[in-house]
Amino acid sequence: MKTKILLLTILCTIFYGNAQYTFVPDDNFEQALIDLGYDSGALDNYVLTANINTITNLYVNNKNISDLTGIEDFTALEVLGCHNNFLNSLDVSSNTNLQKLYCYGNSLTTLDVSANTMLELLDCGINEITSLDVSANTMLNFLMCDSNYLISLNVKNGNNVNFTYFDARYNPSLTCIEVDDAAYSTTNWTNIDLIASFSENCSVTYVPDDNFEQALIVLGLDSGALDDYVPTANINTITALNISNENISDLTGIQAFSALEYLNCADNNLSNLNVTANVKLVYLYCNNNNLTSLDVSNNVDLEFLSCYQNNLSNLDVTLNTSLITLECNNNNLSSLDVTSNFSLSELYCYNNNLTDLDVTGNTSLVNLDCGGNNLSSLDVSANLSLFYLGCYSNNLSSLDISGNIFLKTLDVFYNNLTGLDTTSTSLESLNCSYNNLTSLDVSSNTSLTFLICSYNYLTELNVKNGNNTNLINFSAVNNPDLTCIIVDDAAWSTANWTNIDPTSTFVNSQAECDALSINDQNLQNNIKVYPNPATDKIYIDTTNNLAINKVEMYDLLGKIVYNSNKPVTIIPVNNFKTGIYFVKLTSNNISKTKKILIAK
Repeated sequence: MKTKILLLTILCTIFYGNAQYTFVPDDNFEQALIDLGYDSGALDNYVLTANINTITNLYVNNKNISDLTGIEDFTALEVLGCHNNFLNSLDVSSNTNLQKLYCYGNSLTTLDVSANTMLELLDCGINEITSLDVSANTMLNFLMCDSNYLISLNVKNGNNVNFTYFDARYNPSLTCIEVDDAAYSTTNWTNIDLIASFSENCSVTYVPDDNFEQALIVLGLDSGALDDYVPTANINTITALNISNENISDLTGIQAFSALEYLNCADNNLSNLNVTANVKLVYLYCNNNNLTSLDVSNNVDLEFLSCYQNNLSNLDVTLNTSLITLECNNNNLSSLDVTSNFSLSELYCYNNNLTDLDVTGNTSLVNLDCGGNNLSSLDVSANLSLFYLGCYSNNLSSLDISGNIFLKTLDVFYNNLTGLDTTSTSLESLNCSYNNLTSLDVSSNTSLTFLICSYNYLTELNVKNGNNTNLINFSAVNNPDLTCIIVDDAAWSTANWTNIDPTSTFVNSQAECDALSINDQNLQNNIKVYPNPATDKIYIDTTNNLAINKVEMYDLLGKIVYNSNKPVTIIPVNNFKTGIYFVKLTSNNISKTKKILIAK
């Protein structure tokens, strides 16, 4: 064995003589040096050191180089361009004269430039570097480290004010950049991600709000007296934080909670909230604050967002495709796009200024409350899982709820609806008061226990659903043209459902209703009540010997203000208040009601 080693040494000496060579194992690197005239002959993994140790500028970019071994003997090198290759490591510790280094577009995971104290320019963008420290590079004034995987970046080199360019964008996990002067860098270095901020000491996090810091002290995440700083190591692994109702006005410092999945900062005094660095958030409660804007575009894992009772005029959740629950009610939103939130199950957007709402893509929607807006139409025909729909106090003239067989509660009061689809056999509660409905049929709604259809223009109402005895809340008042209500048992409804107009009568069938209508028409054709409006007296004239057996007058609240069980032709109204009244005339158990205005 010793003989073989000795022989190899002799051969190397014969071949190389006394010359010093540099080992260059990468053929593409050696070929580049040959092309530049720094080497010659066939590829042999060696370059004469004397040919390279005085070189000051070297550009070997775009050469498919994977290994830059040999660069250490370029001891005079001032400029190195090795960008757009396949390097996964780079050792420039021997290149102490280096002033400019271009190594972007490689696969570097680490880069140590601490020995390059002459460095003025460094471009190491588009790599896979996780940590970069240029604090020893006191002459550095140009830094591009964009498009990496930086978690740590230290640029505190005492020369920040002389920087001509700085770019640290597209580093999705970089939250803190250590610099000479945080205020200066914040003002002058704008090429950073939204999640990143500048600090003069990244080992601590700046928390200027005393109430926020005190809350962290109570939670054991800080200690000692209030000093506006919290150890970053204490908070950057926290996954859940509840600081609700703590009188906090400024949540600066929340960006250092980089592992946060649950944040509750509700019921505070926040006018601003920056959660762009909290990319792992799943639950966010920031309701009952003073927020005018909220950016959740970086929080793509968000499933629950509660931001109600703020001053938001805009909310973009198009990138939050995992969202299941959205509570954005009681804000100033004029538009809301939830078409990309395919997992959305609950949407509460009531009491805003919405003029348009498209939920056609939210097929998982179970609860939708969009009341108190300015919607003129709503289509939920595709939302076949809908359990509750509240679209009250809008301007709806069109509502498509077809196919919603699971719908249990429908609140559409205070709208302009002229028709209503009630085919959902699961419906238990319906409030459609204060609309323009002329007909309503709930006979197929056999589970109905709550029905309010007051203040409409109903002429037809069918409540014969076989479940009237379980309908515990019923009101059909202020439908002046509604004379006939079809029910299961007219006697039972008369005894138990008192919230109807004096003009209305319960009957058991459509046939009874039709007969009542005929007799009512007979009354209509043979009776005259005048003048209208009246001031002092109301006169009643009949024809064809029609006998009036009973005369009653009701106010708008259904209270009897006049009653006579014998025929009368004059009703004195000089003591009545100005308003609308109903004169109910009965002939042979058939009644007709006339609406009269008394004006003083």
